[in-house]
This record gives sequence, C-alpha cells and structure tokens, in this order.
Amino acid sequence: MASGIRTAGLIPNDWQPYVAELATFMIVMALTSIGLSADLRRMAATGARPILLGTGVWAAVAISSLIVQRALGQI
Repeated sequence: MASGIRTAGLIPNDWQPYVAELATFMIVMALTSIGLSADLRRMAATGARPILLGTGVWAAVAISSLIVQRALGQI
C-alpha cells in the first residue's frame, strides 16, 4: 500500500526522508512488540527441535541472502 501511495505521487519528494525514518521506527516498534509478547518459558518447553529448526532456517536465509548480494556485486 505504501509503495502504491509513493508511486502515485501522493507523497512529495521533500517528505521522503521523514517517511523513511517513520517507516524504520514503525518496523522497530512492531518487532519490539513481537519480542516482548513472546513467552520464553513456553518456547523453551517446546524442546530443542523447533528452536534448532528456526535457527537452521535463519542461517539458510542469511547465507542465501549473502550469496545473492555477492553475485550482484553489492558486497
């Protein structure tokens, strides 16, 4: 939705730095909200398997992202 509003020209170019800062702030607030609502005891009670799976998926995404960035010459 935000990219559609931006593409339609409804947000002046002068506002872009402020909108980008607001977007970063909102993402941080959303991630903080998710983190603070996590029940660590309940997660620990599920056992090591789901935690290892999550760690493996995180590593796969991070590594594939780095490979793509390297292939595109961004790093």
